[in-house]
Amino acid sequence: MKIAFVFSPQGSQEVSMGKRLYETNAQVKHTMDQANALLDYDLFDVMFNNQDALNQTRYAQMALFVLSCAIKDAMNAEGIVSSASAGLSLGEFAALYDQDVIHFKQGIDIVNNRGRLMEKATRDTNGTMAAVRSDLDTLQNALRNENDVFIANYNIANQFVISGETHAIEQFKTTAKEKGIKRVREIDVAGAFHTKFMKSAAEAFETYLQNVSFNPPRNAFYSNTTMGTVESGFDQLLVKQMVHPVKFYPMIEQMIADGYDTFVELGHGTTLKTFIKKINPNVKSLHVSDDVSLAETLKELKNDG
Repeated sequence: MKIAFVFSPQGSQEVSMGKRLYETNAQVKHTMDQANALLDYDLFDVMFNNQDALNQTRYAQMALFVLSCAIKDAMNAEGIVSSASAGLSLGEFAALYDQDVIHFKQGIDIVNNRGRLMEKATRDTNGTMAAVRSDLDTLQNALRNENDVFIANYNIANQFVISGETHAIEQFKTTAKEKGIKRVREIDVAGAFHTKFMKSAAEAFETYLQNVSFNPPRNAFYSNTTMGTVESGFDQLLVKQMVHPVKFYPMIEQMIADGYDTFVELGHGTTLKTFIKKINPNVKSLHVSDDVSLAETLKELKNDG
């Protein structure tokens, strides 16, 4: 059994996420308390009580990062350690923590800066995202003459996310069916992530990362951008990620080809678990997002081990 941890993306956040884990698991509580002490706002008020705040980019990114890292620490405390790590977009930062590329306090600072910069970029531009059901060729043909709409996420072979200027996305939705697109559904995010509309954020993030040091991964870190393992150059990789598409399913296919047969999504929800089951139903796909799923996943992994 080769275990890979995969970490949840922005968009999965909802109020009260992690609350039961915080109340019932000492390791989760310890990690989340550490994070709250480092921040200039009450993380628990945001996570447990304030959906409006949680919908804001900087708060959503921090809450998901902290929860993902806390669950990773709880898994490690139970003797479950990954052989490889990956995430979808924001989830890559928790994957870097899992691989010891960054330490936790460093991750808090990095994600805090990233979230603030991306939130500023969303205010300065007018962008949104939408989930699309389509095969890749049909979607690429439908976007051929679009200047302000781009493929941002390659989730599975027939599900993508487009990102771009809000009016252009709305216009695309009105003509999608006649172009062969099966479905277009808006996503609750505040900006056109993973496109040129994040250029100002990426440039400022690049300046910030010049003073950040990264360690080599302890075993294998897989990137959404390269679709393979990365051992160095993390500063440039994280800048590139902000303005380039997330190629999740090609990355997972590469991980499976490299021998990983057990994937555990850590964070909130089951989005990645579901994607991986659709990418390859022959691998094991589990998740941990609350106290019940933690107990179930630990039992299954320990029985298999």
